[in-house]
Amino acid sequence: MASSGDSATPRSETTHSTESSSSTPATSVTTSSAGSKALPAKDANTSQHIFSESSSSNEQPTTADQLIQLTIDYIGAINSRSWDEAYKLQAWFHPAFITECRFTNREQTFLDSLETMREQANLFPKYRAKLIEASGNIDEDGRAAHCFFHAEWLDCPPGIVTKVVYAIEWRHVDGMWLCYRTNVLPGVDEVEYNLVQGSKEDAHQLDCTNMILPGRAAVERGIIRGLRNTKVQTQPCGVDLTVRAVREWTTSGAVDFDNSLRSNAKSEQLVFSKPTSDGLQPFLRLARGAYLVEFHEHVDMPLDIMGQIYVRSSMFRSGALVTAGVMDSGYKGAVGAMLQVMNADGLTLYENAKVAQMVFHEMSEKTDGYSGVYQGTHSVGL
Repeated sequence: MASSGDSATPRSETTHSTESSSSTPATSVTTSSAGSKALPAKDANTSQHIFSESSSSNEQPTTADQLIQLTIDYIGAINSRSWDEAYKLQAWFHPAFITECRFTNREQTFLDSLETMREQANLFPKYRAKLIEASGNIDEDGRAAHCFFHAEWLDCPPGIVTKVVYAIEWRHVDGMWLCYRTNVLPGVDEVEYNLVQGSKEDAHQLDCTNMILPGRAAVERGIIRGLRNTKVQTQPCGVDLTVRAVREWTTSGAVDFDNSLRSNAKSEQLVFSKPTSDGLQPFLRLARGAYLVEFHEHVDMPLDIMGQIYVRSSMFRSGALVTAGVMDSGYKGAVGAMLQVMNADGLTLYENAKVAQMVFHEMSEKTDGYSGVYQGTHSVGL
């Protein structure tokens, strides 16, 4: 694990050497495991560093320096056009991994990002990355790590930002370190912000601590309960929600600023059809319109976790949407949403159908928690 370090402590450095297969002279790469606001001196020994070629290992990393090295291996494989080596490194990336580019508002998966790099490399053969500084730290609880890279892209395609900062979040899952998220931010000639140790405070400033819990973790921690089938409903990025009841509104509602005039609309539960023969499931034929859906699942939200509900792709492909509010930290109780059938021909909805997925976000700190009138409710219908 990287040491904390201060201004009086010598920098702890690891040097990675390479023999470049391109026209670029062989150089060394220096990465810092102790952070500093100052960049390495831009002399002949450091100013033209190219990321080292891939030297990946199957050994499980245990230190921040080793996590830094994995990223260097990945970029090094791109620099040397060792695409097979780059694809092999996907083993260190979680299936839910996403990279978000802040100056293009673009999100890509590991494979999408690698394919983009491959296309650009074919058009611009000298396209390479130069490392300016790297730092990282594993959190005290051993569950997360944050690595930061300040790099410059050389001989770039037109319109590409040349200097960037990569804020990389790692998570320790099932005994393995897996890369969860990368934020790509514009770089600067001098790093104005503190990259010390990739601390949680720095990571928060770079939006690198907003972790999405894997569905398995949310179930194991008891955040969501009442699943019909844990194996079927648990997904890489969340947990599928299943239909327990569908209700239709019978009155109007009222909404104001301070809830003093609030009045929830009344609703009636629709009855699923009874199977007429073996093998058939109860179902509803829903006409175009809006409905209130109650799920089998219920939640017990920790004070540092919030939830969001997203429609499953099979629903919007059928012309239906699922909409819900934020699930506040500290909330305990029933889960529901609004189902909008937009398809003019309606929707056939089977009992226990998976219509939405709930995603759980870890917040940067604990809150006081939800204490509203819906706390502890067993139903969302009135």
